[in-house]
Amino acid sequence: MKISRDWLLLIALLGVAIVLPFVPFSDPVQKRLISVSTIVFIYVLFALGLNVVPGWTGLLDLGYVAFVMIGAYTLAILYRLPWLQFEGAWLLCLLAAGLHCALWGALRGAPTLRLIGDYYAIVTFAFAQILLIFVQNCGPVTNAAKGYTDFPGIRLGGHATGIGELPPGSTIEIAEGGGTLRFPAGARLVFPRGGENWKPVPGAPAEVTADVKVWETGTFRWRNLPRGGRVTIPTADYSYRAPGKLIEPNSRAFYFFLLAVVVVAVLAMVRLHDSRVGRAWLAMKADEISAKANGISIPRYRILAFAVSGFVGGVGGALQALRVEIVTPGSYDFWVSVLILACIVLGGLGSIRGAVVGTVVLVSLGEILREGVELGPGLSSFFHGRLPWLENVAWQAAGDAVMLKVPDQARYLVFGAILVLVMIFRPQGLLPPRGEREPFTEDEREKLRAARTALFRTGKP
Repeated sequence: MKISRDWLLLIALLGVAIVLPFVPFSDPVQKRLISVSTIVFIYVLFALGLNVVPGWTGLLDLGYVAFVMIGAYTLAILYRLPWLQFEGAWLLCLLAAGLHCALWGALRGAPTLRLIGDYYAIVTFAFAQILLIFVQNCGPVTNAAKGYTDFPGIRLGGHATGIGELPPGSTIEIAEGGGTLRFPAGARLVFPRGGENWKPVPGAPAEVTADVKVWETGTFRWRNLPRGGRVTIPTADYSYRAPGKLIEPNSRAFYFFLLAVVVVAVLAMVRLHDSRVGRAWLAMKADEISAKANGISIPRYRILAFAVSGFVGGVGGALQALRVEIVTPGSYDFWVSVLILACIVLGGLGSIRGAVVGTVVLVSLGEILREGVELGPGLSSFFHGRLPWLENVAWQAAGDAVMLKVPDQARYLVFGAILVLVMIFRPQGLLPPRGEREPFTEDEREKLRAARTALFRTGKP
């Protein structure tokens, strides 16, 4: 099979990604590389998903973070349920998160089918902000500002959580005067993070660790057991079933799992771009009137684009939740949408290769700026003498050395400066879609205006 020259860069990046975890760096450097790489992989998914709408249909989406948030909360809520603790439940939750976001993408898109340009961008921004306010204030569903931290991780070769079977007659004393729970028919203790070290003694109250839940067998009630709760079992019938092997978020296994997901997503997007649906989207972007005249249903294909974009964003949001092991509203502000949009603009709107490369450049640069780069003591005097006004803005003193580092929110100023330079010197992006070129120069425009059209040409064709 002949490989297009356009994809050689992505193949080279894939080769580097496969080899990177095995390069013999020091242990801290290796862990940091894997951690940053997993962040990049997840944002590549976000960029691929967002690229469907502004890149292929021409509609500006400023609220893509809403799908990221919906996907993360969907996984966090579902993965805590006692009937979803079987083997492979994490994959089911990932798919559910994607489908949930696809549904919301269609629902959000249906009332906006007649909107274009700035009007559509404002509606998407408003949708994300309204959803964020809802998440921050709807405690019974989203746990408000606390969010969720008690959902299990990806486990292979077993069910998702550790489960302790309490014999009939067991009691639980809730801390801080919360009363006593009695289980005449028995109950289950569910440990999202394990629990193999908790071994109660019959007849003696035993304190359990945090993040433990109680599943009442007879009444099908699901309770959180606060820290400090004490469990008393009457007999030695307590048994514990260990969960499957945990895939740690910063491990090589999780790294290669995310890399495989990215490869599948890229291949799926390539296939979708070259399909009838992808050609319909590109026709709509070029000229909706002409597309409609050629039999393309604008509402149908728009809603399909919103659903596909939402599905990819939801799966990415769920994977991000599994990586950071916490879901809170503060992680999904407007700047996440800005960063994802900046990635695809830098790479080239509508370009799959550009979405990948733009994300690798911006997200990696953002992590470097956030963590800082230490320069040798020889440059310390230069920064102190020539650039003292940038101290704690672009650099910080680190003993005899200097650390190039910017505050977290100031990273977006650097991203903005990069995008301005790109718009000036390469407005089509780093890797624009095939067939696109730089805008016409003034000389080319004059030649086009002076050329006679085919209707008035003389002579044989």
